[in-house]
Amino acid sequence: MQSFNVHIYKQPADGLCILHCQVMANAEDEEVKVDLPPFLDVERILKSKEDIKEYGAQKISIREHD
Repeated sequence: MQSFNVHIYKQPADGLCILHCQVMANAEDEEVKVDLPPFLDVERILKSKEDIKEYGAQKISIREHD
């Protein structure tokens, strides 16, 4: 039981794509395993709280004003 959503940004961060993945955890497994579809090329896995803050929708949507 997995689901995937790809968010492709054009503004303000053109070219940024973030894959959100949800996996139902098995109570017996300590580490959740994700089976990525072969057509997805994941450059970096965001796990830390700092990563989540940096790449969250709110942070990405903030534009710098001159």
